[in-house]
Formats: sequence, structure tokens, C-alpha cells
Amino acid sequence: MKSIKILCCLFLFTLSLIAQFNETIPTTHWIYHSIEKLQIGGYLRDLEQGCQPYTRMQIARAIIQNEKSDIQNVRLKSDVKKNNLQQPSYDIKKTTSIELNRIKEELKRELEYLHNKNDRNGFSYIKLGGTGSANFEQSGETSNKSFIRIKSSLSLNDNITIKYNDIIDRGLIDDPLYIGDEWRGWAGYQEQVYIAYNTSFLELKYGRDYVKWGYGKGGRLLISDASRPFDMLSLKVRSNRLSFQTIMSQLNTVDNAQRYLTAVRIEWNPFDNLYLGGAQAGLYGGEDQSLDFTLSNPFSISYFAQHNDPKHLNAMIYLDVAYYWKNRYKFYGELLIDDFQVDEEVKGDLEPNELGFILGIEGIDLWKDINGWCEFTQVRNRTYNTQINYENFLHRNQPIGYWLGTDFQRFQFQLDRWMNPKVRLECGYDLIRKGEGTIRGEFTTPWEDVTMETGYSEKIPYGIVETTNRIYSTLHYEYNNHIHSNLQLGYKNINNLDHDSGKKSSNFYFNLSLWVDVDRYFLATNKTEKEVGSR
Repeated sequence: MKSIKILCCLFLFTLSLIAQFNETIPTTHWIYHSIEKLQIGGYLRDLEQGCQPYTRMQIARAIIQNEKSDIQNVRLKSDVKKNNLQQPSYDIKKTTSIELNRIKEELKRELEYLHNKNDRNGFSYIKLGGTGSANFEQSGETSNKSFIRIKSSLSLNDNITIKYNDIIDRGLIDDPLYIGDEWRGWAGYQEQVYIAYNTSFLELKYGRDYVKWGYGKGGRLLISDASRPFDMLSLKVRSNRLSFQTIMSQLNTVDNAQRYLTAVRIEWNPFDNLYLGGAQAGLYGGEDQSLDFTLSNPFSISYFAQHNDPKHLNAMIYLDVAYYWKNRYKFYGELLIDDFQVDEEVKGDLEPNELGFILGIEGIDLWKDINGWCEFTQVRNRTYNTQINYENFLHRNQPIGYWLGTDFQRFQFQLDRWMNPKVRLECGYDLIRKGEGTIRGEFTTPWEDVTMETGYSEKIPYGIVETTNRIYSTLHYEYNNHIHSNLQLGYKNINNLDHDSGKKSSNFYFNLSLWVDVDRYFLATNKTEKEVGSR
């Protein structure tokens, strides 16, 4: 692939771009899991709870805001007893302390810049960077999912950022749904390519980036990072207790149809511990279809626009909630409504409701510094799917919402504990019951073959259910904040494999991964250029 050759050459000869810190962090980064734990502990709740990605500067500002509330002086209970110190009013637990220190180390340049901003008027930063991950799994056969991320960003001042990230991914070659070329066993794509204007209350962005809404640990229902990042125009406005985001995105072409996604989300924080979110999304398209400002209007109700014009649109309504209790527990949920039947007048009204929901609870320092969470997810058959193929909720063959697509139930449970600031142990259980429904397949209409008197109903999940049970244990070790490794051992059992009744599969597996993230910073003035550090 010619573009990959060029990218490799650029990487070898290094990138040299003047950088600051308003770039967004990919939603697959470990920092989001750390932030979630800190928010349960009462920290960093100034960040929008169910709207990602965050920028590096946005997180750094939230840390400083919390420090202004005297959180910077908290100490572990053990330190208080050992040194006979006065117990602070804000008690920080072991987990919270470790996660906070990890984030501060990750963002030390941003924090330093904010603390000394007045002394650095006219200074800029030069940043060179890359991320590499080697991931090998042995499960009947060996798979290689290694990737390289080449990172760069250019900041014209404190508010305007241009970002360019590339991914070169070995795992895409083994994906039968991958759209794109390959070169010598590797494939790649432009991951984040955008220009953005950021202030403390506004973000305007044009280009390609991630969007991830909601709270689910195993996946998100409306918009997730299961698919590629979106090519979009995005506007986000935030205040102390209210935030608003809207996106207009062009998706990949399907059957010569141009496709577009528009979505809007509002998050409201009426009380300190309660966060309420509401959203709508619509996917439309057609041959020679251009951007439709009626269907893409973020301030109109999609259902009314669809039926009053009338125009074809696969519309979704979405709600989410998070409630924090005693700075130890988080209760959360998501609800997705694709189609809901009210009348019972014609056969079409017998179509089962197309819904999805997530219910979960997460806690930190439950017992002897052990953290844990459990979550149940259900998505009914035909959710995300339509009778018009190009309106299916897919982007580059991958779900825009939950990565499992449609027609499934899933229960997850996990415990984890930091043994020390470098070593974390995890163990968990994952149950997936997947029905025959598919987001990529035909939209079946069996209710047309019955009478109104007979009615129609379906089991959840539908048809022959493939049931997967998985148990696992993971050892996580980080040499420092930018070199991590994981060793996972597990056992997987599948009944009715590929929806073939009685067909089974079971095996032990192990997964070994190494993650390395390198950035090099230089401090530049108008006259000279001075290296200030690397990580």
C-alpha cells in the first residue's frame, strides 16, 4: 500500500510539528478507565460524564480545578497514621491515589504549562510521537493484532489545533469485513485528522475523530468506537451543569448510496451526584444523495422531520443516566429506542419493538482495595437494521452502536485490584447469548404471515442461540506510565456455534500484549528552540 510506505518513511525520518495540548485522546486509551474510577471517588466530575473523547488540556484543567478545592493535600490513611498527621476532610483511597498519579504523570506537560502559563507567553511546544502495540493470542491458532500509531499535532495558539494520526494495523488483515487495501501483511488508515477550535466552554471541530456517548463498560448503544472514527463537523458547548454536542458525518458508500449520520446529545447535571443524558440520531442516504439540512438540523426532532416532509431516515432515540453514591458506587444505564409500536391496526403494527438497554453498577475499594463492576446488556432483534440496506447502522461494515450488533443478551462481571502502583490483577466472567438476527443481514418480516387475531411475538434472543461463556484472569504490569504489558489466561466455551444446534467449541487461551507510547517534547521561543523533555 503506497500510503503506508510513505507513512513509514515519515515515521523513520520523524515528524516535526509545533504542538500544544488541545488534541483529543483516542477513546481506546487507558486514561478513560482511570477517569471513570476517579469520578466514582468524587474526582474529575467537571468532565462530561457520558461524552467522549476528552482533550488532554480538558483533563488537565479538571485536575487543577479539583486541586483548587484542596484535594491536592489529601493523604492515604496509612500516611496519616504513620506520620501522626491530621486526617484531611477528603479521604482518598488507594485505588484513587494510584489512578490519579497515573493521569498526572501522563499529563505532566499539560499541567506544567497551565501552572506556568503566564511565564511562558510566546512559547510553543514541538512534539514528536508514536505508539506501538504487539498483541499475540493463542486460541487454537495464533493471531497477531499488532499496530503502530504515528502521532502529530500542530497548534497555532492556545485554541486552534490540527491533528494527524495514522494507524498501521496487522489485525485488519484477518478481518473479513475490512474495507481497504493491504501491503505485505499490514493495513492502515488515517485515524484522527481534524482541525479544532477549543475554549473552556466551546469546541468546534472539522475532520475525522472519535465519538463515544454513554456509560457502558462492554460497549455503548448509540455511538461507540466499534467502527472507524467519523468524518464530521462537530459542535460542543458546555457550562457548569449542562453540555450539548451535535455532529454531522458522512459515512462510507453502500450500494452506490451516499450515506450521512446526524446526532445530537444533551447532558444535564441537576444535582452533584446525578447526570442525565438524552440524544437522537438519524442515518439517511441514497444514490446521488447530498447533505440534507432538514434531516441534519440538530435542533429539530428527527421523527417529525422524517414523517412530515416525508423523507427516509433510520432514526434513534436514546437516554442515559449515571448516579454516584457515597463516592464509592456508580449506578448507570442506557436506553435505545429504534422502533416502538403503539397501534394495533394493521399487520405492520405486529412488528416487535426494537429496543436496547444497559444496566450496570461499578464500585471502588469495595473490600481490601478491590474494585468491581457488573453489567447486563440486551439488544432486541432488528435493532439498528432496516429494510433499506444502506440505512443500517453501520460504518465501514462495523456497528456504529454496540459492537455485537443486534439480537443478543450479555452479562459481565469483573474484579480488579492494584497490588502496588505497577501491578494490577483482574479476573472476570463474560456471558453472551447471541441470536440469529444480524445487523448486516436481511430485515425479515415474519409477522406478515400471520393474522391480526393470532398476533406475533419473538423470544429474546431469536432463533438458535449461540451461547458463549468466558472466564479470564489478567496480570497487568507497567514499567512506567508509557510502557504497559498484559498477560491474560482464560477459558472459553461456546454452545450452538454459528447457530448450528448442538455444535460446540471449548478451549483455553492466552493473550500477551505490550504497549509502548513515546512522545518527545521541545520548548520553542521565537528566537531559539530548546528541548525540555521526553516521555
